[in-house]
Amino acid sequence: MLFSPQSSPRIFALPVGCDFSQTFIDGLRARLKEAPPEAWARVTVLVNTRRAQRRLQEILQAGAACLLPDIRVISDLGNTPEAPDAKARFERHLALADLIGAFLEAQPTLGPKAAMFGLAESLADLQDEMAGADVSFEDLQTIDVQGLSSHWARNLAFLDILNRFEATLPEKVLSGGEARQKAAVESLVARWEATPPEGPVIVAGSTGSRAVTATLMAAVAALPQGAVVLPGYDDTTPPDLWPQLGEEHPQFGFADLSARIGFDPAEVALWHTVSPKNLARNKVLSLALRPAPVTPHWLAHAPALAPALPKAMARVTLLNAPDARAEAMAIALRLREALDLGQKAALVTPDRNLTRRVSAELSRWGIAPDDSAGHPGKLTAPGVFLRMVAAAFGQPLTPLNLMEILKHPLCGKDRSAHLTLARRFEAEALRGGPVVLDLTAFPDWATKAGAESWLAHLHQTLAPAQNPAPRPLKDWASLHRTTAEALAGSGLWEKEAGREVVKVFNTLTLGEGHAALYTATQYRALFATVLERIEVRDDPLQAHPDIAIWGTLEARVQSVDMVIAAGLNEGVWPKLSSHDPWLNRDMRRQAGLMLPERLIGLSAHDFQQVMGVGEVVISRATREGEAPSVASRWVMRLQNLLGGMEGGKAVLAEMEARGNRLLALAATLDRPAGPPQPAKRPCPAPPLTARPRRLSVTRIETLIRDPYTIYARNILRLYPLDPLTPEPDYLMRGNILHNALERFVKASMDGLPDNPAALYDTCVEAALEGVPWPSFKAKWRHHLQQAKGFFLETETERRAMGQPFGLEITGARIIKGQAFDVELTAKADRIDIGAGGVAHIYDYKASSPDSRGQIKAFNVQLPLEGAIVEAQGFKGLKALHAGVLELVYLGNKPGIIRFEGDDPVMDDIWQRVVGFINAYQVPEKGYAARLRPELISYPSEYDHLARRGEWADDEAPVTEVFP
Repeated sequence: MLFSPQSSPRIFALPVGCDFSQTFIDGLRARLKEAPPEAWARVTVLVNTRRAQRRLQEILQAGAACLLPDIRVISDLGNTPEAPDAKARFERHLALADLIGAFLEAQPTLGPKAAMFGLAESLADLQDEMAGADVSFEDLQTIDVQGLSSHWARNLAFLDILNRFEATLPEKVLSGGEARQKAAVESLVARWEATPPEGPVIVAGSTGSRAVTATLMAAVAALPQGAVVLPGYDDTTPPDLWPQLGEEHPQFGFADLSARIGFDPAEVALWHTVSPKNLARNKVLSLALRPAPVTPHWLAHAPALAPALPKAMARVTLLNAPDARAEAMAIALRLREALDLGQKAALVTPDRNLTRRVSAELSRWGIAPDDSAGHPGKLTAPGVFLRMVAAAFGQPLTPLNLMEILKHPLCGKDRSAHLTLARRFEAEALRGGPVVLDLTAFPDWATKAGAESWLAHLHQTLAPAQNPAPRPLKDWASLHRTTAEALAGSGLWEKEAGREVVKVFNTLTLGEGHAALYTATQYRALFATVLERIEVRDDPLQAHPDIAIWGTLEARVQSVDMVIAAGLNEGVWPKLSSHDPWLNRDMRRQAGLMLPERLIGLSAHDFQQVMGVGEVVISRATREGEAPSVASRWVMRLQNLLGGMEGGKAVLAEMEARGNRLLALAATLDRPAGPPQPAKRPCPAPPLTARPRRLSVTRIETLIRDPYTIYARNILRLYPLDPLTPEPDYLMRGNILHNALERFVKASMDGLPDNPAALYDTCVEAALEGVPWPSFKAKWRHHLQQAKGFFLETETERRAMGQPFGLEITGARIIKGQAFDVELTAKADRIDIGAGGVAHIYDYKASSPDSRGQIKAFNVQLPLEGAIVEAQGFKGLKALHAGVLELVYLGNKPGIIRFEGDDPVMDDIWQRVVGFINAYQVPEKGYAARLRPELISYPSEYDHLARRGEWADDEAPVTEVFP
């Protein structure tokens, strides 16, 4: 016999701060010391997690030779052949989604139908929780919703979906895994009551927070040879305090379990004699975490702990990092330091973003931690690729979506050849091209690039996916997998990530018999929901054996030399209770479901256990993004307690000093050798042979305002890439305006029609025809209609002065220079011929009018076009003189600025520009960045090249003369 007979439940515990798994095995060895070898094989141990199972097996295999006990995971009890059948979670998900979709169609004010998959997932979770807690739909109907908002009353009507779902289940088939687990446990308990098991049965490491597990623990504790071993038990809790513990307290779970099972929490025996790593620290932490109503106990009990306070907190570090990146760097550095000190170390946190940051920082030393959770399937290479492919379903293909797919590392059977063609296709055919793609519309490019078969394969693969018609789930899943495999080849499923992610399609096949039709949007939402549940673990052979990353659940049954408890901010650890769309707190209480505070208590217990390790680093970031963060309530209580104890402030300062040391060391990792040296305002002076011999009139303003742009574009020949997807910017709006007016003038070259307004409207619609953005199309139509009256009124005046000669006419004039000649080129929007053969030049602007002074100083395009007319520089134009030059503004404030051809200002502008051009024919004259920045509305395309931001606009430029 392993245990002596007793009438009360057999409950043992192990204290905070011990290695639970090792100490449990030590206690088992001590009890079986005199037993025959076969006695080990008759022992059954039930644990919470697969990791706990592996950990116990590893300890037994590393110790003295013995037969292994039967170590099982509690959740496996519901997976035995004799357990009742249950609806697979995904099948239930689909069935609930259909019922929710029908409900939302009947009452569309409740929400969009696209939300049905998310609601189905949430409703399935609630159903599992109700099954585990033995709460039925009838129990929900007894909830008193008087005084509550109509929202909650409506929720109860919505929850009738669960009742209808249960009605669709075949006989003897349960709703889900939790119901199956509950039925299996109840069946097992009934068999034990009839025939107790012959060998010992032990539940080890569970707190009994789930109702099903608590039921099992009660049955085991009552067996003749059964026992429960509780983890992280605080034996320093005063006996009179147990009844006062609230749900947020770390030991509340044991107090609640004692009421369910029937034992005194103050009289729990130790499973095995063991000394905590730091008993003094356990007492300090126990006092700090006592319930708020008894916080005055600090005054009575803290003085007795003060003498041992330095020893208690000597190996505790408090790290208050300025941000998440600094926290991750300091953590990684401490883990690296642990290896040098010969320590086994673990990072414990529920913050998965933080763990990924730490893993990235550790990679600089070639350290791959043993991460218990791995990586979300959606962030792995196959997961990202499948999401990109799904994004192309049911809609026209866009350049951005296509290039995302083509440039993904998994795309292409012959990666090198594929990537070469993909890059050429982007640069030569897509940039500056259409918003949506027809892959059959590029035959010339395909022939030129020798990519006919490559482009045809893409079209054949992607075209079927663009059909927006709803399809059954099995058709979407088949199309998705077929498309992905055709684009990527066999390498998609080769590595561990691929072998895990492909299970998504195995899950989706469970819906093959589902007859509902889904849109592409609905399929993407469903696929994302299934993919979200997949975790991919790193190769354990590559992980470092002494550095681990654990979630709070994994940390309960393991121990190392040094633990970093990270992410200790409110909302992270403890995590804010997730929003329950179905039941508020009072409704959950009435129904008998777990309250949000219970989850906080479980997190508090995890924190208390972590703090019992020999050396602990408490880590948090004082800012989350752009906002200040709030320290975890447990950290704040510990700081408040230490701050009020004798000698506590000095101890707290030492804890923070150790954290500051880590932060200072981490800061040196990316600190440059010296102070940063900002770039000077550039003013390159290239040799005269490299300077431009040709400039357009539109570039003269650029030369006046920002000569550096001329240097970058015309001398270095650096040209900005066209956007992969056109954007509805001011340039496009201006092009639409010019297109509409060009159409109008072309259609009325021989004279204005009887109804010019109708012609104007027709031309506007023709110009807007290719705009793919409905909102911008409507906005630009409104702007053009606003300008219609002004344009038609002034157009009558223009026609009275002359008749249109041509549109978009090119011209040029030579500027004689002291070192070389420069050709000044132009393209006039419109030139009319007036009386006496004079040329009237018109330039359309989509903006509001500039001042005449600004035009004379900077916007000299139109006066320069007049100078080209004077030199007969426009092709086919025989006029010897410029009559009228008008800037026609058709923006929010329409207006006209006019210059007469014989205005002395015209000649003055020409002479000034000639002098300006000649000034740049001196070798020492450089092209300064933002030489005249006043009234520059938009940043230059070359500001990043000029390192703008490191220098100020009023800083003197530094000329660099190139030989």
